[in-house]
Amino acid sequence: MHNDGNVVPLHKATTDQVAHSPLARLPAILLQVRDKAAQQLRHGLQALFDNADDTLFEMADRARCDIEQNIFFQAMRDLRLKRKSIERVFLEQLFAAFIRLAHYESAFAALPQTLAADTSTAQPDDERERTVAVQAMVSRVLDRDGFALDQLTARLCALLGKEPGDLHNPLGPAMFCEYFLQAARQLGLEIKVKLIILTLFERYVLSEADQLYAEANQLLLATGVLPNLKLAPVRRTTDRPDKSVTVGLTDEGPDPISTRDLLRLLSHLQQYVPAPAAVDDFDLRNQLEQLLTRVSVKSGRSRVFGEADEDVINLVAMLFECMLDDRNLPDSLKALIGRLQIPLVKVAVLDKSFFSRSNHPARRLLNEIANAAMGWGACDDHERDSLYVRIDQVVQRLLNDFVDDPAIFSELLADFLAVTQGERRRTDLALELRNGVARVLDDTLLFERALESVIGNLKCLNRGK
Repeated sequence: MHNDGNVVPLHKATTDQVAHSPLARLPAILLQVRDKAAQQLRHGLQALFDNADDTLFEMADRARCDIEQNIFFQAMRDLRLKRKSIERVFLEQLFAAFIRLAHYESAFAALPQTLAADTSTAQPDDERERTVAVQAMVSRVLDRDGFALDQLTARLCALLGKEPGDLHNPLGPAMFCEYFLQAARQLGLEIKVKLIILTLFERYVLSEADQLYAEANQLLLATGVLPNLKLAPVRRTTDRPDKSVTVGLTDEGPDPISTRDLLRLLSHLQQYVPAPAAVDDFDLRNQLEQLLTRVSVKSGRSRVFGEADEDVINLVAMLFECMLDDRNLPDSLKALIGRLQIPLVKVAVLDKSFFSRSNHPARRLLNEIANAAMGWGACDDHERDSLYVRIDQVVQRLLNDFVDDPAIFSELLADFLAVTQGERRRTDLALELRNGVARVLDDTLLFERALESVIGNLKCLNRGK
């Protein structure tokens, strides 16, 4: 019998409990097992997120209505923004479970939330579907790799001096599911999307459990922990779940996509430009490459960017990199300006004179925004500052309304110049008024000094009489 079901309820492991279980109490070899497992699990999670984008895009493409399509697109955006946080929390949960191995408490004997629920009792439909899916995933891992897992659990018991049944293996499949569900709680996903993500978790993380268990057993075996246990058979590659793309690519030469198709890809990404706080993590070239891969898979032939279009993408990216590296530009405005990259790539693709005309409306608008930002004094409540609000309005207008008509840049440039030039005039008038007042004050001071001199001379004449 596998005792993976009797695992630690992660939601009950408080920070204080972890803090009082120092790593120093764990054998060094166990930390090696943990770190080796964490490395493999991290790679699995990265593969999950990389492929989740493609899968959700295909689901959105097959959606029956706009509402369903938006659910998948929103899920794509949410995963892109939160994948690093989910990976971090997942590994934190794993490390905390290893720390708890240093001591055993009866309070940890309950099932994790993923398996504790009784599906025969009344539950919300979404929760019941999720629970059934997780239980099925765990059962498949135990059926495939239960022998290796039992050996690993036996070796951990021997290493820590615990009786069989008293140790909760932190590398069991139910625990992996619990780590992931706890880490992914921050995602606001519909149940249909949750089930898709769980399927990907099984495909890219749980499917490699046999390798993880084999390496962990080998590490413990090499240090003499239960050397007489018979090694588990290695699963053949053909027995592993198929992760390959269902649609293969032909062997023909790469076919450049049209400029119109590139604009469609850019317009798609334009809908999902992250908020200013997360724009640093948005790599336009990487996002375009991912979309191009989807196009290649969908069409069944390898697709690339045309040479001229690729030059435009790279040049605009370099332009933004240089501008956003300027230390004189406040960080809060850098984040706003960085969101203009896709609209600028689109207008440069549409109008190849973008780089040769210094007075191009799009270039002038970007320059005017950058020049105004250079003299801006950052403040605590910058989102209410008038310049920040104006630049944000320009950014939002372009992201929301710019499709393929560059005339919008001329319109926004005229509006932005009207406001900034008006403020410059007001600033110049205020400066001129201040200088005028200063001259009057200077003249008044000279008059008073002259008057004092005349009065002094009169007093001297009176005393002389």
